[in-house]
Amino acid sequence: MLDEEKMVIVKTCNELFEAELVVGRLKAEGILSAIRDRSTGVTMYTSPYAFPSIFDVEVLEHDLPAAKAVLEVTEEE
Repeated sequence: MLDEEKMVIVKTCNELFEAELVVGRLKAEGILSAIRDRSTGVTMYTSPYAFPSIFDVEVLEHDLPAAKAVLEVTEEE
C-alpha cells in the first residue's frame, strides 16, 4: 500500500529552485515527489522563505527506477 511505502531520495540539490525544477520534471512524468529540507527535516512543497540548505527530492520507493531514468535523460539534454 502507498500508506506504508517509504519515500527515498532520488536527488540532492543545493538550492530550493533546483529541487522545485526536479519535482516539476517528475510531476510531468506522473511521478509523485516531495522536497525535504535536510537541515530541518521539514517536507516542503514550495516556500519562498527557504533559507540556504540542502534539499532532498524524494519519491516513493517503487517509483525510484523511473524517477532516476527521467532525471538521467533530463541531465543529458
